[in-house]
Amino acid sequence: MALALLAQTQAWQVPEGLLTPKDTLLHKVYKPLPILPDSMTYEEFRVLHRQIGWRELVTDFFVPGYVSFIADEPGMGWTAVFLRTLGAGLMAYGMYVGFSQAGAITDPTRWPEVKDNLIRAGFAFSGGMGLEMLGMTLDVAWGSVRLEEKQAKILYKYRRVKPSADWR
Repeated sequence: MALALLAQTQAWQVPEGLLTPKDTLLHKVYKPLPILPDSMTYEEFRVLHRQIGWRELVTDFFVPGYVSFIADEPGMGWTAVFLRTLGAGLMAYGMYVGFSQAGAITDPTRWPEVKDNLIRAGFAFSGGMGLEMLGMTLDVAWGSVRLEEKQAKILYKYRRVKPSADWR
């Protein structure tokens, strides 16, 4: 890499064969075109190039159902949206009840009523958090497994039985 930078910045000649394509950073700009079977559809090509990495997982934290929608599984995606929305609603209800009872904690005459409300708020918040985690876990697990299955089916469909002369 240092030789490539030196060759680009100065009029210094690099001996033939010393630079590789990776040294010139052209491999990031000009990606080689894949050799595709004639019968492969564009949708199959798109499925093969979908990946679930850390960016998709972080996005799934904020966008419910994101991984399932990437894997083209809208049923599980909408299930994850429903579970996580219900979980967020239960968490918001638990926080609302908990914070609305904050001023009444110091009044000893209202303590039994406040205690029951705070217990209900705690269960609502905990249940909502459980639904959030369940929705996210189902979304990531189902989406990634289904995407891998689809990719494996496509790769199996276009497999080569015997290596040919142009096998790479």
